[in-house]
Amino acid sequence: MLLFHRPCLTSLFLALSFFSHHSPSHASAIGMLDPNEILGSVDLRELSRALARRREDEARELEAIVDNADDFVRNLMECRRIPGLSLSVVRADKVLIQKGYGVSDIRREVSQNDESSTCIGSGTKPFVALLLGILLEEQSHRFPHKWDTRVKDVMRRDFHFADDLRTEETTIRDLLAHRVGFLDYEGTWLVGLEGTHSREDYCRRLWKLKPAADLRTTYTYSNFMYLLSACVAEKLGGFTFEHLMRKRVLEPLNMHGSFFISEAEDAVLPKSYLLNQTTGLLHELDTMLLRTVSPADSAGGLCTTAKDMTHWLQLQLRDGQINDDVELLGHRLWSEMHESQMFLKPAAMPISKPYFPVTDEHTSQGLGWTLGTYRGYKYVRHGGTVSGFGSLMTVFKDVDLAIFSSINGPMTGGTANDVLHYHLVDALLSLDPWLDEVASCTFPSPWSLTLPSPRSSASQRFADRKRLNSNDPHQALQAKRILERERHLGKMTAINDNQKYTGNYGHLLFGNMTVFYDDSLSQLKIRFGQIGMGHLQFHSEFIWSIVFEGPLYFLTGNGSPKKKLPLLSFMSKRNGKFCQIQALGYEKKAHPVFHRDLQWTDPEPDEQTTGDF
Repeated sequence: MLLFHRPCLTSLFLALSFFSHHSPSHASAIGMLDPNEILGSVDLRELSRALARRREDEARELEAIVDNADDFVRNLMECRRIPGLSLSVVRADKVLIQKGYGVSDIRREVSQNDESSTCIGSGTKPFVALLLGILLEEQSHRFPHKWDTRVKDVMRRDFHFADDLRTEETTIRDLLAHRVGFLDYEGTWLVGLEGTHSREDYCRRLWKLKPAADLRTTYTYSNFMYLLSACVAEKLGGFTFEHLMRKRVLEPLNMHGSFFISEAEDAVLPKSYLLNQTTGLLHELDTMLLRTVSPADSAGGLCTTAKDMTHWLQLQLRDGQINDDVELLGHRLWSEMHESQMFLKPAAMPISKPYFPVTDEHTSQGLGWTLGTYRGYKYVRHGGTVSGFGSLMTVFKDVDLAIFSSINGPMTGGTANDVLHYHLVDALLSLDPWLDEVASCTFPSPWSLTLPSPRSSASQRFADRKRLNSNDPHQALQAKRILERERHLGKMTAINDNQKYTGNYGHLLFGNMTVFYDDSLSQLKIRFGQIGMGHLQFHSEFIWSIVFEGPLYFLTGNGSPKKKLPLLSFMSKRNGKFCQIQALGYEKKAHPVFHRDLQWTDPEPDEQTTGDF
């Protein structure tokens, strides 16, 4: 007797049912047959052989896709100068790819494999959302509103914002969906918050953040809100954030190769690389760059492996279940993480028709995830960058497909992960490919060249007019020489009178800046944050730019991918000395002010306002 699996019978009945609904002339006849009569009219042996052949064909197709993926990855790494890459691909709970490519350590010639560490930056955020969901579900008797639990109800007196409304009404959902209204202050994470203070200290000082939008009105990405999320987790769970994440998320998922940067020794931290634009050589980045994440490991401090991320991807496709018997998070809270919480504005360079052959649209923000569609297929995803590492995880739940990739350089290959995910999705969903070996190396060109040019700013138009007005080459050369001479005289005057600049300047959240004079080099120098150091370059008596030295040398030095120098504005003279420094490079829309002789240990003002920001 030929035994037949239930899925095969189900497929057969579905096929006959479809035929009955779409062929009216045969519908009545088929509808009158019972299952036994239907099976009696089918050669089950032949059907079994046909299904077996189909499974073999599908296996060969998958094998060909995986082989092609290897070739694609190697070509991508070669043309984009990527030293090492980690990749995990899961389809219908089957692991298709779990491996490393290239090298994890160039100097020691260590090959990248599925257990090689890679740091995922903001890819940490979905893990934070899951941890908070687990803790809230466990304490639903104390916090029945779950995601809508007010932060104040958890933190009590250990936190407040600049305004009472935000302090009273902000919820955990608001923190995770980036809708509290605070800016990110990227410069902070570049140089690092001062390591002498604890995470709890910083959570208590968030009243010094300047709001950029009203609560729940605008998507404003903020790592500070994920720093606060870690403090919330510690209040809920009673242990450090790192301990809670390890015990409640990483260990249950068998992610034993994952760790947080703040807990790792230097020898354990993975290597990352920068491509020098002048020499064309890859340079190993200082591990101190990774340390600047702390104490905000919850915003971007997780390091992991391709092997571990396979377990994470499988959890996503199983809707929060580790297996049939173990559920990490209940369906209600899990599903809300992947639902729209705040709509997103169109991207500055949208991947959409008619400029690109396909459309990849980020539509809204979930809890720790970004929601969107690629070629009509819905996904949740999150990317991350930290110290040369770049990662991306994308989950297409409707078609049981999940992908993770991470690169360890060269800091200029930020779109490589996008290109790889596009290629894999197209191949696995049998979509017409649009990125060949050449286009994968040039993306977003050539399509980005067809995008309409953004309207120039008023300042740019003014600069253009000044440039156009200098029609006489001789006159323009003379003007340039006069300007250079004035700048040189101004610089010498400023350096000779350097005491009006030198001193300690403080901010009650961002810490201290120290400006000092180096006699041996006749230079004004600056130190701030964990690794911020360099000399100051003169522009005017009030405006100076920072030329970084030390671990951040690559930002402003020769071969730098970023030529723009961060600016400082010295303000408010008193007794011949400047009293304030406005840091113009911390955030585009809000510039924190550091006050002379104000120390972190100074008492907080009675009125917590943003007017003296």
